[in-house]
Amino acid sequence: MKTAAKTSLLAFLNAGAAGSYGTVVEPCNYLEKFPDPMDYFYQSRGFSVAEAYYQSLRNPFQGLLVGEPLCAPFAVRGGADWSSLTNGSVLSGQPSHNLTFFSAATNLPLGQVDLFLDGSFIQTVTNLPPSGGNVLSVTLNGFTVNYSVPANATVASTASGLAAALNAETNSTRVMAYPAGDRLILEGLDVANAGGNVSLSASTAAGSAGN
Repeated sequence: MKTAAKTSLLAFLNAGAAGSYGTVVEPCNYLEKFPDPMDYFYQSRGFSVAEAYYQSLRNPFQGLLVGEPLCAPFAVRGGADWSSLTNGSVLSGQPSHNLTFFSAATNLPLGQVDLFLDGSFIQTVTNLPPSGGNVLSVTLNGFTVNYSVPANATVASTASGLAAALNAETNSTRVMAYPAGDRLILEGLDVANAGGNVSLSASTAAGSAGN
């Protein structure tokens, strides 16, 4: 039987779409192979197209992202200024410079500063990874789980570590945690209890890190 022609992904790109994702083989119709609507939530928070797609996929192994993976139309970036330089300044030797950095908002702190020269990456000036020794506390359904951030942790590894700590206590919390980038997705295990009825609170403490 002849099937109707399908719209090519390229048609969407030619019409102005930044990107699209689709499966490259069709052995089954598992929903986990396709992006869920959280893709738009991640984009609205400033993640790039690639980051948003892969955070909203459970099984990305049979799919392909086509387009501009670094497109991030809702990203709100911080800024920097060379306070000791003016346009047209002539430099020689090893001059000292003063840099001023500022975040886009008080709730959007800078996480990393990279130095580029004439469009080429030189080095990371500084970054602000999670501090080893800080303690993260999450209370689910009245049961508290504490997680101490290990040394040399990243935001992603901290999210994975916290998820593992929570999942070790699912008999008490009745909630499963899945790491997704810099956050956790929580899934209630009690089918008789709606998600809105799950009590949740989170806090942080300096712990042994001191900050």
